[in-house]
Amino acid sequence: MSARRMARVLTKMYAEEMGAHMEPAQFGLLQTAANLPHCTQAGLARALAMDKTTISRDVAVMKKRGWLEGGRGEIRVTAAGRTLLAETTPYWQRAQKRLRRALGDSGWEALFTAMRSVDYGASA
Repeated sequence: MSARRMARVLTKMYAEEMGAHMEPAQFGLLQTAANLPHCTQAGLARALAMDKTTISRDVAVMKKRGWLEGGRGEIRVTAAGRTLLAETTPYWQRAQKRLRRALGDSGWEALFTAMRSVDYGASA
């Protein structure tokens, strides 16, 4: 329960920094899609340790907003999606700095060490 609570606290903090621009999960999905050539919904699900149903729903919403295009095969970030990503990256970076200040350098490193030790493939 503590890990789930921490995830909710972190999501809330990132959402505060992102404001009305987009949800933190949408930012992560858009950024991952932009950095994964020829990505599929299944590939996004694996990369983000999310279930395929959630990815499918999020991709559909982001397509309606004009941020993503493509089908079940390849998902591509549109020009509007790339523009939005560029505009929102400073908010994301501000959230990162806020978290790093809160954790301190040792806590920050411990967080990433703990995340790397988790088997992400088992949850996707």
